Amino acid sequence: MDRQQLEILLEKYIAGELSAEDRSRLAVVVNLPEHEAVLDEFARKVMMSDDFSMADDPAVKDAILSYLDRQISDMQPTPEEIVLVSGQKRMKFWRYAAAAAVVFLVGGAVWLSFFSTRRTADGPVAGRSSTGSGGIMLTLANGQRIALDSSQNGALVVQGNTSVIKNKAGQLSYQPAPARTDKEVVFNTLKTSKGRMVSVVLSDGTRVWLNTTSSIRYPVAFADGQRIVELNGEAFFDVAKNPSMPFKVIVAGPYGKTVTIQVLGTSFNVQAYNDEDKVSTAVAEGMVGVVTDRESRLVKASQQATVAGDQLKWMEHADLAKATAWKDGYFVFREDQLSDIMKQLARWYDIDVRFTGPISDHYTGKISRNANISQVLKMLEAAGGVSFTIENNRITVLPKTM
Repeated sequence: MDRQQLEILLEKYIAGELSAEDRSRLAVVVNLPEHEAVLDEFARKVMMSDDFSMADDPAVKDAILSYLDRQISDMQPTPEEIVLVSGQKRMKFWRYAAAAAVVFLVGGAVWLSFFSTRRTADGPVAGRSSTGSGGIMLTLANGQRIALDSSQNGALVVQGNTSVIKNKAGQLSYQPAPARTDKEVVFNTLKTSKGRMVSVVLSDGTRVWLNTTSSIRYPVAFADGQRIVELNGEAFFDVAKNPSMPFKVIVAGPYGKTVTIQVLGTSFNVQAYNDEDKVSTAVAEGMVGVVTDRESRLVKASQQATVAGDQLKWMEHADLAKATAWKDGYFVFREDQLSDIMKQLARWYDIDVRFTGPISDHYTGKISRNANISQVLKMLEAAGGVSFTIENNRITVLPKTM
């Protein structure tokens, strides 16, 4: 079969006009190496199409689209690609301005479907993006509150001999005067609402990225030979080195017990949300000490420690890409339970989530935080095992029988 004949068959296949004989011929020839270039061109054309319907023929679907799946099976997720896994179900998304192609594998049968990102469910939640409604709030030592979203760039306030500066990117920085003489230690609190993140450079040069629905309390200027901050939620720290002044992060651990992370100069991520019942510390560079009321542990680069209940668990090889993905604007899942995924979505999109029954599937994926909630739910539904209903500000999660 020459190129022109194959192209004709493919076009007929798209239109659903293949005869039984032609379907059998097509299922055979698409697996021949000499037709790889034609099929590759066809696959690209299909993925860019904004209106596509697939004839219901498992043999042809398997032959054509398993090839397509092989071509992208080794791809790493990028800002334009989303991969979700649920049990044995695999799905890949390529997101374009108007349409997205979905390739997924269920029970050995491969098929292709399309949906437009412009087709979102009705209701106020469906098209909700990650802009957040409460903004970012800075609370000064005297109780004054500054809404960073509505404040101008430049110097916001001077506290003692330290100026608080907001730059064009929205980052805060605390800049002490060269010969500061602050005697009283005063504290500021920085808080993010749902769907918001912020970074701040503390007076010692330490940079902190604060995740959504999180808060950090810190001195305007460190003194007395110590650097202590208090965290609720999640943050990534890039601590300025100062061996004579150790840096400590204090968080409320499980059952109200305190967990302290002690460092000199290093980079690490701390997750300590109240609804997680655990505190996780993943180290990117250097080394930290994780201390509870019962034990302590040194955690080196690429390792992770988790305090859960009365136990301090240690992981030799941490998934740093997953732990810090939020800082780069992504959700990353690795065989995660849907309940854990929905917790993350609820924090980011300002939604309430209700489950009507248990869902045992685990999901793996990478999703941009810029996607609206309707897009994310479509992806999870397509991966299988679950469906969603949206009413007002609530998303109901329903197990879906296959």
